Amino acid sequence: CRSVAVLAYFAAVEYTDLQESINTLHKVFSKALPKGNGELPNLQAATLLMHSAALQGFHLLLGVTYQEDVLARAPSLLAEMKSVLESRELEMRTEVGTGVALIYELARLHSPEFRWRGGGQLLEELNELATDSHKHRGKKERKHQRAVFRSVVTSIEDEEYTPETVTIGCKKAKGLLTIDSWQLKYKYDCVCHVLEMGINAHLLYNEELCTNFEVRDCSDKEGDTKKERNIQRRYNDLVQKQRILQRNKNRDNRAIASTYED
Repeated sequence: CRSVAVLAYFAAVEYTDLQESINTLHKVFSKALPKGNGELPNLQAATLLMHSAALQGFHLLLGVTYQEDVLARAPSLLAEMKSVLESRELEMRTEVGTGVALIYELARLHSPEFRWRGGGQLLEELNELATDSHKHRGKKERKHQRAVFRSVVTSIEDEEYTPETVTIGCKKAKGLLTIDSWQLKYKYDCVCHVLEMGINAHLLYNEELCTNFEVRDCSDKEGDTKKERNIQRRYNDLVQKQRILQRNKNRDNRAIASTYED
């Protein structure tokens, strides 16, 4: 699902192609929505993870949808997100939470005064998840959930995303990526999922991806120069050593020749 979303994000030529992809991903995720009785479907963990991946891909493509379309769909999407907040799967809960923050961010780009009538109750539920202390969830799970939902609540209330900087690469090849919006956060996370261990190499040497993410070059030029100086010095030392050996050899030969002449 994430691969489909990333391909559509970078390769969709027509807006209709993008809409087809986003509708397909939403259709996959919709299987996780509550039934007619209001209860969440009893799905296996693997199925929920697939639905979560589809939702992440959907949110990625939502960021390149026409703003008026996002604004029109925002109320129904927020209602859907709210209905899945109690999912038993951590990845689904956090994906829904960050999705809510993204929808608010996108809607406010088109209409700064955007409000949803169910926003007050939604914010209460988000706050509960940000301070969750239920013992039936593992300590690591609670810690991750609280961290994610604190960021979500803060961005909705303050109407801004707290920037974070990602250092890419190692040794002499380095880059800096500043993530300053939920849109960019979604793009980075989805591409990371698809490229996995290759993400560093692509963000350093794939020119199109570097430009798309606006990666800043911060290679250690001074370190490179120092390394070059060290190599040159070792080479000069080796040449000097060979010169001395050759000089001593010639001196010995001259001494032997002089002895024969005497």
